[in-house]
Amino acid sequence: MRIDGSAIFGRPNASPSSTTLSSYGDLSYMELHYEEFGSGAPLVLVHGLFGSNTNWRGVAKLLSDRFHVITVDLPNHGRSPHGGTMTYADMSTSLRETLGNVEDPPMVWVGHSMGGKAVMDLALTYPELVDRLVVVDVAPVRYPHSHTRFIDAMIDLDIGSLRSRADADRILSSSIVDTPTRLFLLQNLVRENGGFRWRLNLPVLSEYHDDLMDFPDHSGRRFDGPVLFVTGGQSDYVTAAHRKAVLQKFPGAGFETIHGAGHWVHADKPGVTCEAIARFLKENS
Repeated sequence: MRIDGSAIFGRPNASPSSTTLSSYGDLSYMELHYEEFGSGAPLVLVHGLFGSNTNWRGVAKLLSDRFHVITVDLPNHGRSPHGGTMTYADMSTSLRETLGNVEDPPMVWVGHSMGGKAVMDLALTYPELVDRLVVVDVAPVRYPHSHTRFIDAMIDLDIGSLRSRADADRILSSSIVDTPTRLFLLQNLVRENGGFRWRLNLPVLSEYHDDLMDFPDHSGRRFDGPVLFVTGGQSDYVTAAHRKAVLQKFPGAGFETIHGAGHWVHADKPGVTCEAIARFLKENS
């Protein structure tokens, strides 16, 4: 069974063009959009940069016979509100405040790429919320990668002139040559009021791009609970050189490689990824 988060709050989800902000200490947070599947112990799935909760939907359905699975849209992504900042503190606080209305902590948190950094930040900032942690193909380090050319290409697209999604695909193909990447980004282009709009808050993602490639310092903090790092066998996002940084903050971490998978581990090998997650949770119950 799938339940939309708007039903829980008893109101329509906030339009991404607006911002639903509250305060928590010195931080601001948003009420995030989420969906629910199945029943059992709570397990939250968090997507990466340019993604949305739908990226996890296949895995959520596979796990829903064993867990109450919650897939969430991070700030400035999917159907969640747009705000003026995009830091890991924003993300972890928004996750805390939104999902605290859905389930009593602690919960299992699973995050991919940027979402993996968000749930690591959550575990280091609010450890009382985290029962067990699964981080998919990312480490708590600064990456040299740059995605600004994708952001710039989406910003430069004249969406007012588009007649179809095929038009957008054709125009973007000159600047984003890789077809799977382009089609993934175009999942964020949606029809509205007879035209198109981006669900992504592209100006804010551009402004905070360097922050997203980095990871907060968290000097002296560590999370001592069970943690699994799931990596793609064909990905270079988590190397042997990264393990020192991982173990400094997550001393109980284990590692599992999914052979034949790239960075998008759960898309390349959904069944194997689900079994790795379920096995880790059973062994650390």
